Amino acid sequence: MLHLLRLNNMSEALVNDIPALGFIIESDYGFVITAGYIRTVEGHYGILDSYITNPEVPGNIRNMALDLLTGALIELAKSYELKLIAFSEHKSIHERALRHGFKELPMFFSVLNCSKPD
Repeated sequence: MLHLLRLNNMSEALVNDIPALGFIIESDYGFVITAGYIRTVEGHYGILDSYITNPEVPGNIRNMALDLLTGALIELAKSYELKLIAFSEHKSIHERALRHGFKELPMFFSVLNCSKPD
């Protein structure tokens, strides 16, 4: 996971915040293509979280791996009987969720960052 964070110019400290439930998708040659997780929250909900891909892998392969990953995370959520939530600032992730059976909800989503600035 550290390797993916470095490749994406992301803080290595993020490795300490990775949820316990998830998968890392590797190629047949042993290099990581993508990873993603389910962050469990109260009310028996899970949030698709921490999706990351290897930018050195061609886009079409990353896309297929992301679909495989999303399907695997959905099956994992079913085994825990979770209600799964997907939200993102990236339209492609939203569209992927819809393709995998998520329903778009008519609601507003707001966030307030209360952390200290870096």
